[in-house]
Amino acid sequence: MSGGNISIVGPRMSGKTTYLAALAYHQEHSISGKKGVKYTVNPTNPEAIDLKEQAGRILKTGQFLKGTEIGHKPVYEFPFYSFSIEYKPNRFTIGTKIDITTRDYPGEVFKQLVKSTSLDATHAEFVEDCFINKIGCAIMLSGWELGKDNEYHNMLKNFISIMKNSNAPNNYKLAVVMSKCERGEIWPGRLDPEQDLFKIHLPKTQDLLRKKLTANNLKFFASSTFGVLGPHNPRPNREDRILKGEPASVLRDTENWKPYNLIEPLLWITQSSKAEEKQ
Repeated sequence: MSGGNISIVGPRMSGKTTYLAALAYHQEHSISGKKGVKYTVNPTNPEAIDLKEQAGRILKTGQFLKGTEIGHKPVYEFPFYSFSIEYKPNRFTIGTKIDITTRDYPGEVFKQLVKSTSLDATHAEFVEDCFINKIGCAIMLSGWELGKDNEYHNMLKNFISIMKNSNAPNNYKLAVVMSKCERGEIWPGRLDPEQDLFKIHLPKTQDLLRKKLTANNLKFFASSTFGVLGPHNPRPNREDRILKGEPASVLRDTENWKPYNLIEPLLWITQSSKAEEKQ
């Protein structure tokens, strides 16, 4: 058994809450290059089970989940989710179980990080919690249009600065995820996201991360909570709407909901951290 506490973070509208809901809802996942290997994900605490029910009741009916807002609550009152991931490479081997816990962090904290490492007490509490008793972090980024490279560069520069001044372990992992990769403009780049997405669309951000972090502690991913309509129809299985004055994404075809690369960042964080512990 392996696993650990992970932070799922990122700016507002990067899809964190929906990502976690899809992780809770979809029990079976497969990984590119591992034919026949199925990963089973089970929510194991009341909050994660409730999130799975919300996904079935809300996302599967073409509606959207409201994102997490900071409000006036302390960090320990925000939803805390626990998942068990199990897999067997084949029927002749013993299965492996990975237990993961994560909190749903509010995205507006990262808006403050674009400007400075000097955060007010409320925002500082959330950033510092990302490193307390954590083995790593999945950072969800969804923008690649003009101006986003500078924004993400400044945000992650300050995030890493706080991380290095915190009690984060030396082998703390950063999985940097291009979320919402079902978009036609970037879907073809999902197989090599560092070279085909980050290096092309976010070069300043990619260069910063490579300079500030060791190679073993950093990996780039592409992920899609909604996926595409099918193997022969690579249009996004997502519709963008404006609901109550806010942009929102909903499933287009609820019967063919197939996420892409949801568990890969989490497996990389947990398995690479576990391997280093044994060395």
